[in-house]
Amino acid sequence: MSKVELRNIDKYFGKFHAIQGVDLTINKGELIVFVGPSGCGKSTMLRLISGLEDISGGELLIDEQIANNWMPVQRKVAMVFQSYALYPNMTVSQNIAFGLQQAKLPKAEIATRVAEASATLKLDELLGRRPSQLSGGQSQRVAIGRAIVRDPSIFLFDEPLSNLDAELRVHMRVELVALHQRIKKTMIYVTHDQVEAMTMAERIVVLNAGRIEQVGTPLELYNAPKNEFVAVFLGSPKMNILTEISRNGNEITLPGGRISVSDEAMATHSVKIKVGLRPEHIVLGNPETMPLRGRVRLVEQLGSESFIYVELSPEQTIVVRKSGQDAPNPGEIVGAGHLPECSYIFDAATGICMKSNDGNRGGYEKTHWKNQP
Repeated sequence: MSKVELRNIDKYFGKFHAIQGVDLTINKGELIVFVGPSGCGKSTMLRLISGLEDISGGELLIDEQIANNWMPVQRKVAMVFQSYALYPNMTVSQNIAFGLQQAKLPKAEIATRVAEASATLKLDELLGRRPSQLSGGQSQRVAIGRAIVRDPSIFLFDEPLSNLDAELRVHMRVELVALHQRIKKTMIYVTHDQVEAMTMAERIVVLNAGRIEQVGTPLELYNAPKNEFVAVFLGSPKMNILTEISRNGNEITLPGGRISVSDEAMATHSVKIKVGLRPEHIVLGNPETMPLRGRVRLVEQLGSESFIYVELSPEQTIVVRKSGQDAPNPGEIVGAGHLPECSYIFDAATGICMKSNDGNRGGYEKTHWKNQP
């Protein structure tokens, strides 16, 4: 395993500034996930670390040695791509062994490494098959096996699950996390899927337009985002953002009604704000007694929970996550409310988070709103 440090890293493609002054330390044996929208620079970051792209400025350190000019083989990295890139005329065993054969390792050592990787990834029964006889998940495991046999210090994964169906993606997520726990190697994983990031990462790096927005554990970023971008990007369904219309003390007029936020959050801020409410922090009830009021537009029934879309105004619809299958009907007028300590406050101009939820605050009591049925 290796430690990776990026110090003020820049990457230009012509005049386009793709990576902008990135500073990041990736610890030995860590599983860290780069996440962000398409075009944010996450795959470029991976290619800079691997040596597939040249660094325009700054320093890349691997185990405290400057590695900017190292060839990929010197960096002891193995990369697993979105495309499996298996040789169709070779068996699984031959695909896994190919890189070792090119490196002219002894046949006995190649056989040992292939056998160990096969056992780790449960490929023993597939070693004689060709890629055309494999499922998507099996092909991805072979691609990972080809990386494992090289015994790298750093594994780089570039959206390796994006070609798989939903059920197989969940299965492979679990397999990759279990693999990391077994081999204890440094792993850097790129995805645009925030669910993958939240479920796999020890730490998440949120990227946007070539810059790091925030780094932290999944729950740190979910509960205490630094800005509106991070808050909205992490969470499914995403956070509801409502822009203030007017304010009287800690009473804020929003589309659909008025809500209260904690006094300390508003005491020193006179700027126009946005209020963030996560779908699971909102409850529905009597429209006469709840702070917000709107019309149900759509209900998505998922069995264990429901997503309820409530139109507060022609321009503003919020999503409410509700456990179970009991939900209002489309067209019904409902009230909506939240606990003040579960709201997020953002500067409307800069997006900076001025107040966040400092922990998991579940268990909303109906007695919070008088006369609520």
